[in-house]
Amino acid sequence: MKTRSLVITIGFLIASFLIVLLWFSGSRGTKMKKSLTVGKIDNEGIFVGERNLKVSGESKLDKMNKEIDDSWGNIRLGNQYSKEGQYEKAAEAFSKAYLPRHGEKALAGFKLAETYEKLNRYDDAIIQLKQMIQNRELSELGIQDAKGMISRLLAAKAAQERQGSGQ
Repeated sequence: MKTRSLVITIGFLIASFLIVLLWFSGSRGTKMKKSLTVGKIDNEGIFVGERNLKVSGESKLDKMNKEIDDSWGNIRLGNQYSKEGQYEKAAEAFSKAYLPRHGEKALAGFKLAETYEKLNRYDDAIIQLKQMIQNRELSELGIQDAKGMISRLLAAKAAQERQGSGQ
């Protein structure tokens, strides 16, 4: 009985020590960290992912945060234009969201390709998706999705060309 009580007491002390250690190590803020993990979920519930951004100075971090915020602002604007059926304006907003180094390139790129598809600009959509694959901006699952979308776009383009030639 004494041994069991002693084991429980030692376990409780070790757990308490670990909690205090974690609390002190986490209370130093981002200035002591070598990287900052960023992840977001957009208004439509699409998981965007995480990126480890190197933190080397406040001004650089501020610039990255602004690029991310601007990228998200353009994605929201593009979503709104798309809902309103203003696809040219949506394409422009998604294109701006895709440009920054630290924005959400994968999401913005897919949204841009989808908008090109709605505009029947199949070649532009295919180029966008192939560029994302080539630049390694996608996960393995993202690459699979992009390849599936490229197949769909090629089929739509072929159907459009057949319809245009009167067949």
